[in-house]
Amino acid sequence: PPPPPPPPGAPPPPQAHANSLTRSIRAAVAPKSVMKYANKNLSEPLTHDAASDDSYRADPLVYLGGLRARFTSEVLAAMHAATRAAPSFSAPILVMFGTENKLNSYADAQRWFSACGSQDKTFVPV
Repeated sequence: PPPPPPPPGAPPPPQAHANSLTRSIRAAVAPKSVMKYANKNLSEPLTHDAASDDSYRADPLVYLGGLRARFTSEVLAAMHAATRAAPSFSAPILVMFGTENKLNSYADAQRWFSACGSQDKTFVPV
C-alpha cells in the first residue's frame, strides 16, 4: 500500500532545497555539464513485463544518458512554480498515480494534489 499522504501544506524535506541550490549553481557555472540522474530508481525495471522493459531500454530513440545542468535546473524551476501556483488552480483535476511507480514520489503527488485549489478534484491510486 502507498504511504499515507503528507499533511496539507507540508513543506518538502530540507534536503530538497539544498539539492535545488546545488543544481542552480551548477547550471549557472557549467550549463552544459551533464547531471547524473537524481533518481536512483532508473536502474530498476520500469514495468512488470521484462520484455517490454528490455525493448524500451534498447530503443535507439530513448535517451538514457545524463541531462544537461541548465535543462535540469529549468525543469525543476518549472515544477516548483507549478507547486507554488497549485492553490490558484480552479479547473477540474484528475490525478491517477501508480502505487508501484518508483520514478515519482507518491507523497509529492499527494502534496501537490492537496495544495490544488480546485473544488472538483480526484486522486486515484492505481
